[in-house]
Amino acid sequence: MANPRQRNNRSGSYTAVKQSRRAKKNLRKQPAVKGSKLLQEAWDKKKTVRQNYEALGLVHTLNPIAQGGVEKDLSHPKVEPVPARISPKPPSKLVPQGHGRIIRDERGVVLRVELPDTEQDPGTSHTKSRGGEQGVWGDAMDDSDEEAKRMIPLDASTWVKIGKNTLEQDSIPTGLGINQMKGKRELVTALEKLSAPTAKAQRHASMHELAWLRDLVAVHGRDVDAMARDLKRNVWQKTLGEIKRA
Repeated sequence: MANPRQRNNRSGSYTAVKQSRRAKKNLRKQPAVKGSKLLQEAWDKKKTVRQNYEALGLVHTLNPIAQGGVEKDLSHPKVEPVPARISPKPPSKLVPQGHGRIIRDERGVVLRVELPDTEQDPGTSHTKSRGGEQGVWGDAMDDSDEEAKRMIPLDASTWVKIGKNTLEQDSIPTGLGINQMKGKRELVTALEKLSAPTAKAQRHASMHELAWLRDLVAVHGRDVDAMARDLKRNVWQKTLGEIKRA
């Protein structure tokens, strides 16, 4: 028969920490949103602070360096690009300068060798002249935006953007995002109006402050400088300007 120490070692002395229902409820408890009524109504408790600020069109931090990365937007599905169909060009009949073309039959027997007919300058054999004549290797490639737009198929022209207006087109909301952007602008506009400077509120002295001011006026009259230097009655050490405003 094992003693109690051996029995505890065999069964294990580890016991899992159990939390009460009240403790679990407090862990899941969301803090109350302390702000304007507009912000409380637009706040989504199922989202994080960063997600809520992004949905409201606000910046969650003034730090220009984003911490923890940026969350990807999964609301818009990713569209795979469609490869453009380019018809194969027939082989060029021109023979480059310094090269030849071997002509064979179906059995692979060499029939003849074609050589360039005219002599060309070796410095200009691979280029296109300024007069518009075609060089040995064909026309030079056009890297303009118009040429690139012609190569885009019709079904991909709606999402493929080329040129200087790409950033401007990306900034314009399309589809279902228009209503979301309108809601963001309306909320931001309402918050800006709420935080705009209004008329300065008139200051009212409390009952005890009035009694303190009457005591100072009874002793010093209208001499505010003497009131500020009176250490016995000016117990809160109010300055000259604070006493004038009171």
